[in-house]
Amino acid sequence: MIYITIKSTIPREGDEFHCGVTSSREEAVSLIEAGFEFVMEYKGELYFRKRK
Repeated sequence: MIYITIKSTIPREGDEFHCGVTSSREEAVSLIEAGFEFVMEYKGELYFRKRK
């Protein structure tokens, strides 16, 4: 049986994030190491977010 925490799986309104955008691999690695999560790629730029 698998248990999950429901509040962490349901998006809540009013969540705030720090955002990061980069086009270089080195900066992307730095953001990931700082706890940012990858969101999407758009026109060659990588978008990341991290909860405040």
